[in-house]
Amino acid sequence: MAQSMIDTAYEIIEEAGKAIPFNNLLVAVGNALGIDDEEELLKRAGSFYTDLTLDGRLIILPNNFWDLKSRHASSDYHIDMNEVYTTEEGEDDEGAAVELGQETEEDKKSIETSTDDDDDSADITRRKLNEEINGED
Repeated sequence: MAQSMIDTAYEIIEEAGKAIPFNNLLVAVGNALGIDDEEELLKRAGSFYTDLTLDGRLIILPNNFWDLKSRHASSDYHIDMNEVYTTEEGEDDEGAAVELGQETEEDKKSIETSTDDDDDSADITRRKLNEEINGED
């Protein structure tokens, strides 16, 4: 029976001894499982990401890095929901009534987009991963 992408990811992160960015992890898992077709790997990326978030052994860190939960204190990944929800439902930060689903000016200001064209190419990601694994610069 073939090993799952999640179990393979766990082993790769464990062997690396450090957190790994999602793109590199996806490529490494694809290589380990013999998924040579880039299109097939990209088709599996969404469900793989979902599986990563649901697997209790792994955690997501800033900048989309993934690591073993056992390497981190719970304060690194635990979210205090009291800090997240600081305003009463139905009011914005100034206390003005807001309909559910309505964007406030604060929401509009906080939306930022960022693209990094260098990281979009799977070929570049594969090359960087191979260089990192082989210790090349």
